[in-house]
Amino acid sequence: MNILQQAVINIHVANNIKAFVVSNRDPEYPALFFDKTKTTLGQFPPKNSEDYLALYGKMAPVYRAVNVKAKTIAQLPIKILKKIGEDEFEDVTNTRPEYKIFMQPNEFHTKFEFWEQAIGYLQLVGESPWLLKRDGIGNKITAMYPVRPDLLKIIPHNLTLVDHYLYRIASQQELRIDPEFMLFVKFFNPLDHLRGLSAIAAAENEVVLDINAVNASKQTFKEGGQPSGIISTKEKIGSAEGRRVKEDIVDKYSGTKNFGKIMFLTHGFEWQQMQMNNRDMQYMEQREWNEKTIAQVFGVPPILQMQFKDSSVLQNTEIQYKLFWDNLVSEITKIEEIITIRLLPDITDEQDVFFKFDLSNVAALKPDLTEKTKRYKEAFGMGAVSPNEVRQDILGKDIIKNPAMDEYYVPFNLQPIADAGMDIEEIEDDSKQFFDSITKMERDIIINNNGGGIIGEIKTTIKEIEASTYEVEDKVFIQKTINHLNKINEKSINSFKKILAALFKEQGKEVVSNLHRDKYYKFTVTGVIFNLAKWVKKFQAAGRPEIARALEFAAADLAKDFSETYDVTDPNALKYINKRSIDYAKQVNKTTTKKIDALLKSALEDNLSIDETAAKLTQFFESNSVMRSLRIARTEIIRATNEGRQFAANQIKSVKFKQWTSQRDGLVRDEHVSMDGELVAKDKAFSNGSFVPEDFNERCYVIYRKKK
Repeated sequence: MNILQQAVINIHVANNIKAFVVSNRDPEYPALFFDKTKTTLGQFPPKNSEDYLALYGKMAPVYRAVNVKAKTIAQLPIKILKKIGEDEFEDVTNTRPEYKIFMQPNEFHTKFEFWEQAIGYLQLVGESPWLLKRDGIGNKITAMYPVRPDLLKIIPHNLTLVDHYLYRIASQQELRIDPEFMLFVKFFNPLDHLRGLSAIAAAENEVVLDINAVNASKQTFKEGGQPSGIISTKEKIGSAEGRRVKEDIVDKYSGTKNFGKIMFLTHGFEWQQMQMNNRDMQYMEQREWNEKTIAQVFGVPPILQMQFKDSSVLQNTEIQYKLFWDNLVSEITKIEEIITIRLLPDITDEQDVFFKFDLSNVAALKPDLTEKTKRYKEAFGMGAVSPNEVRQDILGKDIIKNPAMDEYYVPFNLQPIADAGMDIEEIEDDSKQFFDSITKMERDIIINNNGGGIIGEIKTTIKEIEASTYEVEDKVFIQKTINHLNKINEKSINSFKKILAALFKEQGKEVVSNLHRDKYYKFTVTGVIFNLAKWVKKFQAAGRPEIARALEFAAADLAKDFSETYDVTDPNALKYINKRSIDYAKQVNKTTTKKIDALLKSALEDNLSIDETAAKLTQFFESNSVMRSLRIARTEIIRATNEGRQFAANQIKSVKFKQWTSQRDGLVRDEHVSMDGELVAKDKAFSNGSFVPEDFNERCYVIYRKKK
């Protein structure tokens, strides 16, 4: 008698249930659920259930697939969660003794063994019955035993679906088990409301093919093996001599005991090697196909099936693990719901409790934090999420109870949306409150580290004065500088943008006029478009005073912060202004030339008329006067601002270091995000090779410091 049978008998004795032999009576169950034509008592296990169980020890693909899923679930931690509020749960696993049943299901099985066996049955047969042991006091469940599903028959009932179960312990002897002593977990079966359906059923043809293929191979070897070559001779030999030679070769060289021996042939005999035929190769391919199909129906990817023949298996491991867990989670959810609804109420009197497998440490189910962080960063820059939401969802930290942390901020100067029109002084006050709250968040931890109590608080206060105050002030200083530079540059950018828009409008009229005047159908850069040299001079003349004004204002502004005066006659600054005004003018007009040339060539290919071409040119310059003017103005003004501050810093002896500072919103380019806060000597380049931020459409600044 095995362990399970002994457990069944113990339960029956405790509950006064008697074993009996099945009679030949055929009662009817006229409910819609059941087939009245059945001549046997009850619903038998699914077809081939015993064979499916046997496959676990006979077919490597079945063993591996079931073993992986069973052991994966068996090793998951288990939690009992109690609902304490809307979407709030508390882990109560270790608070009540009755929950120990999930750590030690019965006296014969550990937690791992129980789940390995229960899930193994579920995967192989599509059913996993659990025998339940109840106490004699409150009729609560005190133990659970996994039962072989192929030995269990279900007796249906019109109203309760199941009247009782019959567990076969001998050829003609069965034990009656009432529904309250059985939890029947099963997979969906479209043809049977009472019995489950195994994944193997969907791959039964492949399984049969594979078994037949293996048996055929075994039979081939048993009969002497497939010939790997042919022995022939050109000489005439008698039948007796032929039999003697054959017997000699079979005795000396055939069979596994003679494998690898060197064959010596006499009497003119020759050996001819045979190649593997197409049928044999198809046999091998068929076996590989069978293995893949079995893995597919179980939802186990190649890497977990140890299939490494295809090198691509190792190139997409993350996707394979994610697909495996996505499939497994649905099965886990089914089990969780069954235990929560049908089992937990008979284990504990505690209300609003839920059975859960702990999946928090499953790497494949964790969200891509890099991608999530990127989305939140963009959303924060657009005013879609608050700092507290970032703390909670990305950093996993508690929220800070400060109104500033629940505000939504817009890009550029990180102002709250509701206060977008407030004065700079008000923004500075809010910034100070914001950063003060960040420092305050860690105060309790610091007090404990300093000894706790009054002494710890005193030490913490002293250290806050020495260190934390400086940190808060520094953050406020950085934010104040960014806000200040944005504010002064906004005026310069708008001024320069209007000048550039007027130039583009004038340039566009000239180009269109030239087109109508010359009426060329074959356009050239130096012909119909415009005089490049003339327009470079126009843009240079218009841009030089704007660049010079932005540079000198920024330089003087920085010098004032350090109680110094900027020398406007700095030859390096004058050289930069002259060179930059020419370079930007050339770059702008060369780009315009290329754009127009491409537009004209396209018009020629499309066989457009002069008027149609002129309309496209007009549209192009109108677009330039709006968007392109703004981008150019912002690039040149912020570049001039950064260069001016660098020239001023070079004149100020007390300035020793400079720090790259971005706008810290969702619009900062990736390279500049990583550089934010980078500190170098004032005369050194940053890690990207630049002395100051100067990329196209630049928005970053430099903060200058006396010390680190």
